Amino acid sequence: VFVWKEGANVKVNELPAGSVIGEIAVLGLATHRTATLRAQKVCLVQILHRPILMKYLNEFPREIATFQEVGASRLAKSGVSKNTLFQQQVLFQESSAAFLEELCKQLQRK
Repeated sequence: VFVWKEGANVKVNELPAGSVIGEIAVLGLATHRTATLRAQKVCLVQILHRPILMKYLNEFPREIATFQEVGASRLAKSGVSKNTLFQQQVLFQESSAAFLEELCKQLQRK
């Protein structure tokens, strides 16, 4: 599977068989796609919807930190940072830069 950067027709990565994708979205760390995938061959794709994952993370809370670290790491590689996160959300698109800057200062990683 090839990974293409969203908005630019540039290949940024190639994923081997068995790769997991979509963890940023399923964890709620971003509401938009950070890349487009194109398969070279027929692929088996399985979907785990966010409500189901969250249900079981609540039952196994020790797993949450692991998922958050992996998601945060991939999010950082995508170019989305705490300084750009709010601007990409519909709710904050009309907000002033000063307001968003103050919100970014208050973000805490848990």
